[in-house]
Amino acid sequence: MSWTLVKRALATGMLAVGVAGGCGSGQPAVSTPVARVAVLSAAVARAPEVEAAQPRHDDAVVQAPVFAQATRKRTRWGEVYVPAGFSLDHGVYDLVIHFHGAFQTMEPAFQASGVRAVLFTMNLGNGSGPYEDRFRDAASFPALIEAVQGAVDAALGQQATMGRLALSSWSAGYGAVAKILARATNAALVDTVLLADSMHASLLDQRARTIYDASLMPFTRFAEQAADGQKLMAIAHSSIATTTYASTTETARRLEDELGVQREPPCETSPEGMTMVSCADKGGLHVRAFAGHDATAHVEQLQHIDATLLGRLRERWDS
Repeated sequence: MSWTLVKRALATGMLAVGVAGGCGSGQPAVSTPVARVAVLSAAVARAPEVEAAQPRHDDAVVQAPVFAQATRKRTRWGEVYVPAGFSLDHGVYDLVIHFHGAFQTMEPAFQASGVRAVLFTMNLGNGSGPYEDRFRDAASFPALIEAVQGAVDAALGQQATMGRLALSSWSAGYGAVAKILARATNAALVDTVLLADSMHASLLDQRARTIYDASLMPFTRFAEQAADGQKLMAIAHSSIATTTYASTTETARRLEDELGVQREPPCETSPEGMTMVSCADKGGLHVRAFAGHDATAHVEQLQHIDATLLGRLRERWDS
């Protein structure tokens, strides 16, 4: 299957991709994507065995009910997913909006990651163009937030308030993240950005590989805040080379150089089937580079998003 067909299948849900357990999740190592899907599906299927906590009044303290099983709410924008074990915190929920990647992949990964939040997944087809176009207008992101909040209320069966917000993307989904972060009012609402082989930029000169800094600026500004400890920005990328635009390796290195972040040898255990080649950390900015120059390496970044990126979000939001 060609790289283009692989990405199309993933984006439309025709190809189900497995996800290994997240950092510290205790998930068993499974050798094949199909087997990993089976393991995660079984974990989700077992979730109804968890007894839902009933609201009770105890000295004016009300315990929020726990969702014993995952809940989904499909909308015209995308799909809301409430993982098994989720509960509101005094009527507040945290939200992760993910751009590009089949529901069948993202939802088991999110469940496995242990992030105690609501997931919203949006797919707009192939290429970054549809994502850039959708969020080119100033009103588009606020409209998305309003629509997602309505869908979350419906999924939860009650009105709730959004707390912290994370943006996540794989592959072409970076187009949405870039446009959203380009507006300061939007970026101020975002606590975390997670990029799975998903930070590209335009080139001023293809032969010299000169990056057009303005196209990278939304990510650079957020990375500066993360490096200062104000935000979390986690990037995981392959070593795939590109021709007409800057690769994820080139943009990550440009970001590191711009912020004076030193690249170090591998500092963590790689997810099964992947090989880490370098680490770079400064404050809340974390970059992990992996080997791999083909479509498989690209897809692995989505397969293992719970281990490479979502685990860091869990640690931040649980702290």
